[in-house]
Amino acid sequence: MKTGRVRAKRLVRRALAALCALSLLVLAAAGAVFTGDEIAKDGETVPVQSVEIQTENIGWQEEETNPLAEASDPGIAEAVRAYYGNRTEDNPFAEEYRDLQTFVKRGRYADTYLAFVRYDMKLQGIYTLVPGLETLYLEADPDGEPGAFAVSGEFPDAEAASMAAVLAGHSDVQRLIRDVQAAYEKAAASDALLSETLRELESRTPGA
Repeated sequence: MKTGRVRAKRLVRRALAALCALSLLVLAAAGAVFTGDEIAKDGETVPVQSVEIQTENIGWQEEETNPLAEASDPGIAEAVRAYYGNRTEDNPFAEEYRDLQTFVKRGRYADTYLAFVRYDMKLQGIYTLVPGLETLYLEADPDGEPGAFAVSGEFPDAEAASMAAVLAGHSDVQRLIRDVQAAYEKAAASDALLSETLRELESRTPGA
């Protein structure tokens, strides 16, 4: 369970770990895209696999051209709300996630985003709220309504993990991480019961 502690190094480690664990994607060479299932060759038919070409967002890797901004897209807002609704149902310790603030940067490709969600978590039986920050990967949902997004707390592939490591290094993201870290530490220091509970939860969390 995430207790709200956020560290820039942990985010980068998660991205780099995914890079090591997954095979690197091989990008398809540029060329003609066949929309049919087969083409003729020497009087015979051979299967042809359609190639999906993704449009790259120009300047996605630069902070100046891809600044951190609060999400205004209703599809993103709805996807994040649904994600945390499910998190509350699946988490025996969290009573509620409140005051969700979603900040986004454009991903490498069109209709992809890296979201940094700032929240206040209400733990069972504890009055003081726990500030937290989570990184989510969003992409257009091919099975949803127009404008809908699919959201995940994990990176789908090594390329997405590498993209996240680049964006997490931007100074505006670093400022957000520091702000939430300071709020987390202030909350823990203000409530002895909360501090004790957080230490216990961290001890149960691998890699905490």
